[in-house]
Amino acid sequence: MRSGFLVGMVACAAVVTTNAPAGAGVMFSPKTDYAVGSTPVALAAGDLNGDGKIDLAVANNDSGDVSVVYGKGDGTFLDSSASFPVSTAPAAIAVGDFNGDGKLDIVVSDEQDNTVNVLLNQGSNVFGSALTAQTGSSPEAIVVGDFNKDGKLDVATADDFDDTVTILLGVGDGTFMKHCSVTIDQSCTADNECTSPETCIPGKSFNVGVAPVGLVAVDLDGDHNLDLVVANNGGGADAIGTLTVLKGAGDGTFVAQPEIASTLFDGPAPIVSGDFNGDGKADIAVGNQGSATSSALGNTVVVLLGDASASGFNILSPQLTVGNLPTGIVAADFDGDGKLDLATANNFDDNVSVLTGNGNGTFNPQIDFSVAPPPPGYAAPSALVAVDFNGDDKPDLATANEALSIPTDENIDTVSVLLNSSSLTPPVTCVGDCDGSGEVTVDEIITLVNIDLGNAEPSACPQGVPSGVSVDITLIISAVNHALGACPQPAQ
Repeated sequence: MRSGFLVGMVACAAVVTTNAPAGAGVMFSPKTDYAVGSTPVALAAGDLNGDGKIDLAVANNDSGDVSVVYGKGDGTFLDSSASFPVSTAPAAIAVGDFNGDGKLDIVVSDEQDNTVNVLLNQGSNVFGSALTAQTGSSPEAIVVGDFNKDGKLDVATADDFDDTVTILLGVGDGTFMKHCSVTIDQSCTADNECTSPETCIPGKSFNVGVAPVGLVAVDLDGDHNLDLVVANNGGGADAIGTLTVLKGAGDGTFVAQPEIASTLFDGPAPIVSGDFNGDGKADIAVGNQGSATSSALGNTVVVLLGDASASGFNILSPQLTVGNLPTGIVAADFDGDGKLDLATANNFDDNVSVLTGNGNGTFNPQIDFSVAPPPPGYAAPSALVAVDFNGDDKPDLATANEALSIPTDENIDTVSVLLNSSSLTPPVTCVGDCDGSGEVTVDEIITLVNIDLGNAEPSACPQGVPSGVSVDITLIISAVNHALGACPQPAQ
């Protein structure tokens, strides 16, 4: 990684804010820690042993391996993790089925070897030896997707030292296609040859901004081709950073769009996509880590709403404040209101910031949850995932903690799991539909009348009355209209 920046690769909780902001109904249970390898810097989630329960895969930078922490399905995990050697210095991790056998495999980038390494899932909690392909220099982020629409998973890496993104097209057996140097869709011969003057290379590189460290794959323009959005950290003490959009052609090639620069950027790194304003277009959120000499805009998140402008985004101002040095970012509906929220892992604060969304692209002030170990240790969370670990339909959180610690501390290299303990109330989609069946019945109208008369409690119609709304004649008339055929209809 470039000097001056700590880059996150793609929890005990106590609310530390005293005046609870809007969205303060979001709560997470105190963290539970699980020991992993040395210096975990990246994290991915998926059912890695086919038992229907979510597991965690952790890239350990110093020990050169992957820890797999197997889930029990109730939000807890086995105390001892399995370890699989992979490379010299793993930096980023993802999961996907690379050989079409229905099992999730693991793919890891290595920032020293400049490689991508695929661990094929052999079943029975066993992963095979790494299958290796070359990337650009210092691949700090990785995403998977079918970039050429052949039904086989491909890989993209953000190559920090080369200022490139490398595309590796999957063959379907865990290896990647070698290409002729000019035409990426032209395979080399069986003897790894191409028509002169072209040469046979393992992947295709695309130029982006300075120090690319964050990467997300998403269809930005609705053409059913995956595009890439790259967070370019800037690579130096005075650098501000930019975003680069690589428009996918659907054949494994990409066209770089003009770099997106903004006075709101300051060391952008972790990046995530989602529809934050409900308009059906992909939006982007990126965390500012700040530079060594200019930290006024650091420790923030910038939201970019997808639009039809030349840049493809409407950048919202001001930025959203989060904790110190955000190294990971995720989007999920943590409070169950049907609107996407954001969460960041904050390396210097040993916590996670959650910002609940308003559904229009704006977000409420942060609520922080600690992942700190007992003093004098430091968690230093470096990565974050959001997934339902216990099957209650609420997204939980997990961080990888890279142990900026006192050497005598034990088990300081950990994964912290924070279970979502929020009391979620499903949004009302049809006034009067007390049981959420999709229609309003005569019995439900009678229930509403009894609530209005004081003969029944409001809890008798849990899914038919919007939160904070009293049952009165106006609401009952709305319910009657829905009973006559207008249901479902979003409640106002």
